[in-house]
Amino acid sequence: MTLVFQPLLSALRDATGETTALTTLAGNRVVYLDIVESRQKIRYSDEPGGFMYVHASAAGKALFDALSHSARRKLIDSCEPFIPSTDGSVIDRKALELEVEQGVKKGWHRSTGENVEDVAGLA
Repeated sequence: MTLVFQPLLSALRDATGETTALTTLAGNRVVYLDIVESRQKIRYSDEPGGFMYVHASAAGKALFDALSHSARRKLIDSCEPFIPSTDGSVIDRKALELEVEQGVKKGWHRSTGENVEDVAGLA
């Protein structure tokens, strides 16, 4: 499956100059299936199989968005108590639900320093 997305990930990386990733849910965490790293010297780097908290990443928030409301509630329930990855991680249920709803309305989700200090993500 990752081979199907390689051209898209590479094109997105080339258009933005940033690292791109294909992710999915693995329980209540996000797992990287594939990563195409930026060509910049300073860049986000990880490997396929790497995990991050679903509540502390743009990819996780986008994956929440893809779920039905009842499945989203169950997933949020399974994350409590929210474990922070950084001081910027969202650890309040209401704040997370609000961020996900705002992302649904905008059509995109973001995280800034929530998973890794000084790293921003869009999904």
